[in-house]
Amino acid sequence: MKSLEQRADQYFKEMSYITAIDLYKQALAKPKYAGNKKIRIKIAQAYWRIGQTEEAEQYYREAMAKGFKPGRRDSTQFARILIHNNKYAEAKDWLKNASLDQQNDPAGFEQYKSISEIYKLYRDSFSFSVKPIIYNSEYSDYAPAFYKNGIVFASDRPSEKLIRQVNMQKDAGFSDLYFFREKDTIQRPAELFSATLKSSLNKGPVLFYEKGTKMILTANAGKGEVNRLQMFTAEWDNAKSEWVNFQPFPYNSEFYSVGHPAISKDERTLYFVSDMPGGNGGTDIYVSVLKDGEWSKPKNLREPINTEGNEMFPYISPSGKFYFSSDGHGGLGGLDFYIAEQTVDRGQQLMNPGYPLNSSSDDFGIILDPQERSGYFSSNRKGGKGSDDIYRLYVKRIELRIKITDEIASASLVNPQVKLLDKETGEEIIPLEVAQSKENVVRYGLKLHHNYMLSIHKEDYKDIEREISTMDINDDRLIEMKETLKRKFEYYVTLKIRDEETENIVENSNIQLLNLTTKELDSIGVSSKGEADIKLDSDAEYLLIAFKGNISGQIFIGKPGRKKVSSVRYITLHLSEQEMKKNKLTLTDIAGRPYDSTEIKVRDMIRGTEEKMITSEKGEVEFLLPAGWYYRIYYDDGRGYYDSLTKENTGRLRVEE
Repeated sequence: MKSLEQRADQYFKEMSYITAIDLYKQALAKPKYAGNKKIRIKIAQAYWRIGQTEEAEQYYREAMAKGFKPGRRDSTQFARILIHNNKYAEAKDWLKNASLDQQNDPAGFEQYKSISEIYKLYRDSFSFSVKPIIYNSEYSDYAPAFYKNGIVFASDRPSEKLIRQVNMQKDAGFSDLYFFREKDTIQRPAELFSATLKSSLNKGPVLFYEKGTKMILTANAGKGEVNRLQMFTAEWDNAKSEWVNFQPFPYNSEFYSVGHPAISKDERTLYFVSDMPGGNGGTDIYVSVLKDGEWSKPKNLREPINTEGNEMFPYISPSGKFYFSSDGHGGLGGLDFYIAEQTVDRGQQLMNPGYPLNSSSDDFGIILDPQERSGYFSSNRKGGKGSDDIYRLYVKRIELRIKITDEIASASLVNPQVKLLDKETGEEIIPLEVAQSKENVVRYGLKLHHNYMLSIHKEDYKDIEREISTMDINDDRLIEMKETLKRKFEYYVTLKIRDEETENIVENSNIQLLNLTTKELDSIGVSSKGEADIKLDSDAEYLLIAFKGNISGQIFIGKPGRKKVSSVRYITLHLSEQEMKKNKLTLTDIAGRPYDSTEIKVRDMIRGTEEKMITSEKGEVEFLLPAGWYYRIYYDDGRGYYDSLTKENTGRLRVEE
């Protein structure tokens, strides 16, 4: 006769976890098993499999108190239980002590990385609003699907059938499909969706397509100790008012499960979940394409979608975004939602939308309305009515509309390069729409409480950079901006260098071009004829300074105006003996107290030379420089500097500590 533990082990193997837990507890009640740590671990693992994580934590701790020493696998398992129970700090320590890396436990390693930066997953919490629907029961309600004017969902709530099947894994009824109307003013209770569906056991999730006239249903096979999930297609018969022509999906198997169907917008690409051999991990997402009326052999999506963990509940949004749930990419714990998007420069990227769409528990089975502003999803998070509940999702979104025009109204502006970046992450935001016309309009969806950097570039125009903040916005908002691009004209100046006294050509002189708008300083080469061709920006002002030996000269070049300059400007610069100007500088602290006997550096920005000086008791220093010269004065350790063209009056440098 088998012992209580052996009988419990058999039920555990058959996934009848409730019965296994009861038998394990009966064994612990016997004196010879009272200190058995191994049985306590089995109870913890059974509780984990039915989603009762607080009880799982309790029995893990009891086992450790009895002397159980967890290895890497149990440490990682216990950390996941702690994450489900919102004990992130302790979970992080367990994962750290498990010495995880990408090779020995990829899923655990990703989980450690996620909770090390968990604040990032709460950053967009203002962008979503979630609340449980009124149709939830004390049982498991999950996997919503749009159908006509309402929602079809799976539930293991008691039905009116004379014989109620029992799911031994959770001691609950096998799930059936139910329906409620979305905008039902009477608020009638959810009703059984159809009494004619094929399987008498688990039904759901379900996919409707071809305007609701066809479905792909997930149901179990109903054979053997472990009921494998399979998919079945069916069609709606208007004459009979029922679903007919049930056909098994060609890749069903009695050895593995297939289920959780999702379909592309053109209804020619099917995604589903399976634990078939050859996958990445527990359950993976597969894809099959409709060719000549037949579904092609399934192909594993592989990385970066699938991991060694479990990926399930794929969904294609109305805009084509690929949603799925996974416990192998880290996240907040359990199954988290992820969104896969194809980028031009980085390939396929995964994004975790964070809290409150995700939680420390299992979050799965999302659907969105055509505008993607609201929808539904399933979760077994704390605070629900049953073991799994359906939640209503509202997406708060700020729409940014940028109208881009040319400063000359009659000129056509084609394809400006517009880029919007998240300032914190550097992530490029993909526009919702770009309308090309004389007045280009670019639309973006922004998140609440974020900072962005907008840049607009077009050849022959001045670039625009602008910061956009939504930090103070807490609700839906439309932000309209108009950006006018100014034309950027470049023109040339031919500079001739002459000696003021003799009018002779000054060969090989040094020329420094100072852009007074940007403060950029460039060296210009001079030919043996004493000439230099210089390209200038029409939107900037310049100072040209030339010198050779003890003669120098300078000339100011202003903006030529908004009209394009087509001809070359000729400018003659005469050099003469430099006129030296006396300059006095006072160095003080922020309170005005002088810095005495302090070293400063006077750097000639034109010649590139530098001179050191010491301030007097009053913090003063005097020096001579050519009038109109460009120089910088530095405090000795670089904490502040004075930057100016030479003036005859006194300069003052304040050093802030």
